[in-house]
Amino acid sequence: LVVIDAGASYENYASDVTRTFPVNGVYTERQAEIYDVVLRSLDAGIEAATAGVTNGHIDRVCRAVIEDAGFGDYFPHGAGHPLGLDVHEAGPDGPLLPGMVITIEPGIYIAAENLGIRIEDDILITESGGINVTGHIPRTREQIESAMRSGR
Repeated sequence: LVVIDAGASYENYASDVTRTFPVNGVYTERQAEIYDVVLRSLDAGIEAATAGVTNGHIDRVCRAVIEDAGFGDYFPHGAGHPLGLDVHEAGPDGPLLPGMVITIEPGIYIAAENLGIRIEDDILITESGGINVTGHIPRTREQIESAMRSGR
């Protein structure tokens, strides 16, 4: 696997996206199992991301998915961070406000298996929920494997 954590800036605002690619273009059964857990965790975090919740709440939502799948000991970092003029902005201690942008980036890292998977998207916080502004980048296993087959 290759984990690519990439950032870019546009008009002085930062982005931060991570994808995990199989080197040969196809995930093994074990890699697919872990990838799907991480993606479910990410999607749960995005679903929870709305104005009024805290980063801590989103972290707990993401972590619960990974823990329920039996991989809680292998998620050693926070589930995300605020974005802004810097890739790692200082975040509010309180609720998220409309217009803020955060990352959600759960991961599972099993050193004994030499296996690590992280998926990260940038989420715009609104009153009605989070908008995944990087969701157009291939993120499911099927999308990534298809893109690798086509060379895109």
